[in-house]
Amino acid sequence: MPKTDSVDDYLRAAPPAGQAAFADVRAIVRAVAPDAQERMSYGIPTFFVGGKRLVHVGLWKDHLALYPIPSGDDAFAAEIGPFVKGKGTLHFPYAGPSVTDVIARVVGGHFTRLGLDPRAVAPPTGGVAPASDPIRFNGIPEDAWAFYRELAQDNSKAWWEANKSRYAVSVREPLTHLVDLLADEFGEPSLFRPYRDVRFSKDKSPYKDHQGALVATCPGMGWYAQVSGTGLMVGGGFYAAAPDQLGRLRAAILDDARGGALQATVDRLGAAGFAVRGEQLKTRPRGVPADHPRLDLLRHTSLACFRDYGMAPWVSQAGLVDRVREDWRALRPLVEWLTTNVGAAAG
Repeated sequence: MPKTDSVDDYLRAAPPAGQAAFADVRAIVRAVAPDAQERMSYGIPTFFVGGKRLVHVGLWKDHLALYPIPSGDDAFAAEIGPFVKGKGTLHFPYAGPSVTDVIARVVGGHFTRLGLDPRAVAPPTGGVAPASDPIRFNGIPEDAWAFYRELAQDNSKAWWEANKSRYAVSVREPLTHLVDLLADEFGEPSLFRPYRDVRFSKDKSPYKDHQGALVATCPGMGWYAQVSGTGLMVGGGFYAAAPDQLGRLRAAILDDARGGALQATVDRLGAAGFAVRGEQLKTRPRGVPADHPRLDLLRHTSLACFRDYGMAPWVSQAGLVDRVREDWRALRPLVEWLTTNVGAAAG
């Protein structure tokens, strides 16, 4: 499907069977919530009720996809079982017997999930819901890790297209929500593209095995969060130093006052459980004595500190934002030191 910000344009580009299926979903939603809004969210049509996201709807070549999957009893799980793909998406083929009743129960489950009484929902005010809207942040869903583990088994365009709506809702949307909630203190975040640059790589896998978000103080430097098949990781620092940045980094580390402050910051972070990472020279820089007290730092050509949260249960809970905020605050002295003493690359 082409990228568009318009639901109408998306529908016009969908196959006729997809348009008919979407009309069924629309009728189901509006039968109980006449004021439901339709907006594009992460590349697919999404229904909003009272400012809250109800359900995402993807229209593909041969099926309609609904995301996420609401919880239910054993009978509900058995009913939707034939349509579950991966761990977070329902695929309803256009061909075959009507499944309108099943779709209706899925949509009903989403009303229950949001705790909404459709008859009492206030009319929406329009516009994309900001991070402070009534939508509760519930952490990064477990399906995010499953998404990347499954991608590792089939890193192909066909698999990605079949799971694109799942990526949007399990990975991109909750990670965006997380960093948006931190923007008031740390700055405007941005998410990296999910596509790999394969032009000069022997590995032609088209998609990255992780999704990163950065709050940058200057290009390539700042606070970071990453979702992958092994869970969530947060950190701060900089990577891929240009020659002028590397020169400023080494000069600052060689300076006793500035270098001593950086060493103390890195030592505190290490003691607090952060891992010190970054590319390093195998040998010491030219002209640096072998007994220099900050030799390990001087060997760095990039420098960052990270904490791996993994797939701990609390990562998929609302309290995650407080943990990340606390860790990013701990990383502030490192980020500020790098921003002041290294800064952006020339040109």
